[in-house]
Amino acid sequence: MAVMEAMMVLYSKEVATGDRVEAAIQRFCHHGHGRAAQADPHAGLSQLEPEQALLAWLNEAVAALHHKILQERERPPKSVSTPKKPSLKPLTVSI
Repeated sequence: MAVMEAMMVLYSKEVATGDRVEAAIQRFCHHGHGRAAQADPHAGLSQLEPEQALLAWLNEAVAALHHKILQERERPPKSVSTPKKPSLKPLTVSI
């Protein structure tokens, strides 16, 4: 169990680098909220520990999702037309 945990920690340290987290945040933070809207959007992100970098990514993802939900609420609902179903004849059993 300890070996698996150590492998997971090493993998997260390899994957959750500051540069990769910055790139991931830039992909979904074009909405003008959070760290991407500041003057220097990624100041100090590369110096964060992997756990802190992942938390920063998670916070930005939640902020982007919240912004998207608010946008969806402001739009009027689309009128969805359901297809007309053909009239069906009753089933009969032939003996």
